[in-house]
Amino acid sequence: FETTNNKNNNMILLLLAVATMALALLYAFLFIRFIDQDEQLIIDDITTKSIINGPKVIFLPLSTRRTEKKKALTLGSTEYCVIKNILSGENVSRWGRSWSF
Repeated sequence: FETTNNKNNNMILLLLAVATMALALLYAFLFIRFIDQDEQLIIDDITTKSIINGPKVIFLPLSTRRTEKKKALTLGSTEYCVIKNILSGENVSRWGRSWSF
């Protein structure tokens, strides 16, 4: 009788270990983001929206609804761009070798 009880306990421990590993892999797949130097991550949380510039490894909170990864605009040495802030209406000029988000 004791060996059957030990086998059942071992089986339960094995199932718990497999379930824990499955949950850890699911969290890693859904809530860990890697962003490069020329990327930006936009995080839409339940109550806030935040922007994080790379390079970083981000561990997202469980309350994250949506994320979006954007590449920066890469300018060459002879290129320029004009960026308009939609909140203030201010225009900013960028030129030369740089990244703009």
